[in-house]
Amino acid sequence: LCVQLARILSEEEGGGGEVDIPEDYRALVQTFPSLLSKASPSRPICVVIDSLDQLNDDDRGRSQLQWLPEKCPPHVRIIVSTLPDYADIQCLRKLRLRSCREVEVPRLRKDQVAAIVDSWLAADKRVLQPGQKEEVIKAAEEGEGTALFVRLLYDATLSWRSSTPAEVLPRTVRDLIVRLFLHLETQHSKKAVRKVFGALAASKSGLTEREIIDICSADDEVLDDVFVWHTPPTRRLPQLILLRLLADVRKYVTERGADGETVIFWYHRQFWEAAEDMYLHGRYGGEESGQEQGGPQVG
Repeated sequence: LCVQLARILSEEEGGGGEVDIPEDYRALVQTFPSLLSKASPSRPICVVIDSLDQLNDDDRGRSQLQWLPEKCPPHVRIIVSTLPDYADIQCLRKLRLRSCREVEVPRLRKDQVAAIVDSWLAADKRVLQPGQKEEVIKAAEEGEGTALFVRLLYDATLSWRSSTPAEVLPRTVRDLIVRLFLHLETQHSKKAVRKVFGALAASKSGLTEREIIDICSADDEVLDDVFVWHTPPTRRLPQLILLRLLADVRKYVTERGADGETVIFWYHRQFWEAAEDMYLHGRYGGEESGQEQGGPQVG
């Protein structure tokens, strides 16, 4: 945030965008409001921060939100979003203690869902049969009705053909994620899917591609499942296997910096929770999931 703000302000002031921002957390906490204070009537600043609840808690950045100014300087607005609180994630409570203006995001209406689905169909040059589209709209009406839910509903139709009978789709985000994971197990090495998703769920803030490959390559069951038809000179998970799997979940994972590396992690908290339940605790899928079937061992 500080780098982006400083660069924008520098460019507008004719500085060429060169910025010098401290790396120490405490110094950054002081720098952020200092940059915001440069807003003016002719140059207002609006900062939009999505998913506060998904921040890591280094320096208690998520649990305390000390870096977020309690009052905005003149001509500044800060808009943040967060899921409802639970367990040790209490972002909403912290914001309410500051008397922040709160706006609950409403469910998507039927006409909005139809318009969104139509736009995605047009972009993908696809057509759903009337019965298929009706099931998507009905599921959105009866289900959670969030943008993520509609996205998952639409993605569930990507494997449908025009002759495919409209199946009854799940009515919750969690069940749609579970459906997606089980589908991916049929499209890729089942052992590799379980190991990769379980490892991501077990990681603190994500894993690099190299780390994921190292973890999979240390599991003989994963390698046996991948190398069914031939034995390579070096038994190591091919990078292509991982890239193909990540390509199929590209909408739901993100790359970010951590410890000087670019790591891969779930974009949304509910994916991490579903992967943890399925591949670390075996709470979904019965004997088809869990550590007994090759899930990562976590100490």
